[in-house]
Amino acid sequence: MSQKKIRLSDSEIQSIISATTSVLRLKGFEPKEISIFGSRTSLEKKGGDIDLYILLKNTSKKNRTEQNINGLKRELRISLEDRLGEQKIDIILDDGVCGLGSFKEVIRSTKVILWTKNTSSNFSKNN
Repeated sequence: MSQKKIRLSDSEIQSIISATTSVLRLKGFEPKEISIFGSRTSLEKKGGDIDLYILLKNTSKKNRTEQNINGLKRELRISLEDRLGEQKIDIILDDGVCGLGSFKEVIRSTKVILWTKNTSSNFSKNN
């Protein structure tokens, strides 16, 4: 089965996966899935920000506070910009409890999974 092509290089994908898993684990969160959604999943479009959807596995109530989630997003953004350069990055963290609001349908219809905890290999544009 071939993967959908996206507008990110293999090195950008690996940087996203590495930065995201490192920061999450350092802060006591366990990533289950890292996906991209939105305009970067369309080869016909140009430019656009990087929209990340990150599904978290079994977060505790202690880790789920708004302050912790906002701090986590800030640290993720800094780590991603360190690796990818300064650019617009939107991060949606799904802890399985908070609703995704209006993003739910956009994420569901356009997301491309870059990494999951249960797979031994990561997304490759060339598959």
